[in-house]
Amino acid sequence: MNMIYLTVNDGPSGVFKSQVVDKVSKMVNGEGVSLVSLIPFRSFWRNRKLLKGMSSDILVIPMFPGLRLWKLNLIQVFFLLVVKRPKVVQGRNIMATFLALKCRGLGLVKTVYFDGRGACYEEMSEYKMVTGKKQLEDFYSVEKKCVLESDMRFSVSEALVRYWNKEFGYSSIPTKIVPCLPSSLFRFPLQEEKIEEARLSLGYSKESVVISFLSGGAAWQSAHLLKAFFEHQVGLGKKDLHLLILGKSNELTDYLIESYPENVRSFFVKPENVPSYLLAADFGFMVREKSITNLVSSPVKFGEYLACGLKILIGRDLGDYSDFVIKNDCGFIIDNVEKALSLTRPEFNEKNRLNKLSLKIG
Repeated sequence: MNMIYLTVNDGPSGVFKSQVVDKVSKMVNGEGVSLVSLIPFRSFWRNRKLLKGMSSDILVIPMFPGLRLWKLNLIQVFFLLVVKRPKVVQGRNIMATFLALKCRGLGLVKTVYFDGRGACYEEMSEYKMVTGKKQLEDFYSVEKKCVLESDMRFSVSEALVRYWNKEFGYSSIPTKIVPCLPSSLFRFPLQEEKIEEARLSLGYSKESVVISFLSGGAAWQSAHLLKAFFEHQVGLGKKDLHLLILGKSNELTDYLIESYPENVRSFFVKPENVPSYLLAADFGFMVREKSITNLVSSPVKFGEYLACGLKILIGRDLGDYSDFVIKNDCGFIIDNVEKALSLTRPEFNEKNRLNKLSLKIG
């Protein structure tokens, strides 16, 4: 076997489909690459079935639960590599890469690649995913080891590489930028009649200006800024402004629907149905609070919005994408969510340009 692509603690999701399954399928057309995923034992069989539905070739292994015991999964990875004997292990994020590096030290694999998805320590610290000081310090050391000791690094953004070099010291390790790209579900040419059908099915008129928000529920998505922006724009008398939220309902969505029943709609849909809903919108909202997590990120939602012909409403420093918006004139930079903004529906020719522009990401 040539390579194992290893994930640890990544459950089934639309992101897993686009960032893992689709990525592995493109690696030498999938030849010689084996996808292995360690997932928590809780709901293991249900999640295994979902992962197998995305890729029948994936090997799914139960892992020791919880962040405190994650290093014990070296046992599973050890026996995996004893049996498979790959030449290369590519780890998705720091836990998978760290376990692979440990096995490299044991002589079980020669080469380890680090697939960096963000500033892990900062994310855990800024958004209180881990609160124990010793545990946070341990994750910092783990991330530093992955950055400095891997044989090759993949990064989702240039901004993340700058963070690595500043935080952990300069490294001459070869690094390749691979931003988070939409799944194959978003690879389609736009059709004007399909857009109008989508709008009509959701009750939008030709005059309606629709802002969409793909909500994953994560704190760094800064949904409170969406609320502030939308309320301010509606407060300026923009009666034709509508908000389309795709995600699980929460206090924020309930509040917006109750406060603006004629202007706000919310749906929780399967990943494969997201494109048909996004076609009804005109803008994608990606204004986020200032944090290192957001500074180095590469949200897959950016490409999904563009692929569906949406202009982007984005903050000043969101990974490499804020500069992308300026360079390609594909949206607006929002420095202040309480600033008046004139939003009009993009013509179909413009939507078609944005759809094609999504293919140029990465």
